[in-house]
Amino acid sequence: MRLTFSHHNILYKLAIWLIAMWIVVGCSSSLSPTPTMSPATSTTTQEPPATPTLTTVPATSTTTQESPATPSSPAKTATLTTEVTRGIVYTNVDTLRTELDVYAPNEPGPWPVVVVTHGVAQNRHHFTDLAEAIASQGSVVYNIDVMFTIPYRPSFERIACAVRFARTTAADYGGDPSSITLVGNSAGASTGVVVALAGDDFEGDCVVTEGSALLNALVGFEGDYDYPYTFYPDGWDHTYLKDEDPELWHAINPYSHIGRNPELQIRLVYGDEVDPAWYDVQPEVAMEFHQALVEAGYDVELIFVEGASHTDLTNQSHSSDAFAITVELVMELARAPSQ
Repeated sequence: MRLTFSHHNILYKLAIWLIAMWIVVGCSSSLSPTPTMSPATSTTTQEPPATPTLTTVPATSTTTQESPATPSSPAKTATLTTEVTRGIVYTNVDTLRTELDVYAPNEPGPWPVVVVTHGVAQNRHHFTDLAEAIASQGSVVYNIDVMFTIPYRPSFERIACAVRFARTTAADYGGDPSSITLVGNSAGASTGVVVALAGDDFEGDCVVTEGSALLNALVGFEGDYDYPYTFYPDGWDHTYLKDEDPELWHAINPYSHIGRNPELQIRLVYGDEVDPAWYDVQPEVAMEFHQALVEAGYDVELIFVEGASHTDLTNQSHSSDAFAITVELVMELARAPSQ
């Protein structure tokens, strides 16, 4: 289920109260020998709609909207065949995780461009199904490897290098370099949003050095956007930087860059339950970051998917609701007119 929240709950409750009063008045008027509406007709107009399978939280919505039907699996709706070019080096750093794969439709473009970014303890090979699903819907997909280190700054630099590489080479694969969306899982989401907002701050040792690293849109799945404020005893802690290196702490903090790249479109996707046996992001983290983006005026939505888990974008979960919903959101943003 995709849960939708509105900023107009008070108005909604008032409307319900007024309807209830109207029904009471209607019932009292039924004592008249010539009533104009029977109780049966009145109750029929109050039947609630069927419960949707998924619900969304549109931050910028001014009215309550019906949720869309549950999307079908991308594999069932795919109409395009794709070609994969593997093992392309996109950064000159002499360590692991310097390659990406490009998935491109075999039909002429121009197609929107999507960058896929994995999380900690993952690599690009865990997301081949996601890359293929997005490409088959009509997009040139760059599925990248990232080396996550503490602090995260080198990770931002690699993602920025990948975005520049995609922007420069997209036309070679039938892609449109003016429209780039990033979809990130876990740490790939929380680092990806920094690049989406402030990518030109991060240079790194890129194969391609020209072009902007800013993005048109971002879909973050289970991103931990408050990691600079949270102590992690397993070695992934960034809180010490606030006192020891406040400049670096500011640079890696997603909240520091809110207000930049104001045309960025953002969709934050989460499972609705937290599994104590696996690292899941607390709902409060999602809500607080979402609210900060709303207050800054971004086009942002927060989506909770019923039963989704932290790894639902990986290959073994390609038939899950969260996987299908994420592909749908990515393509919806990627196909939007370039800002």
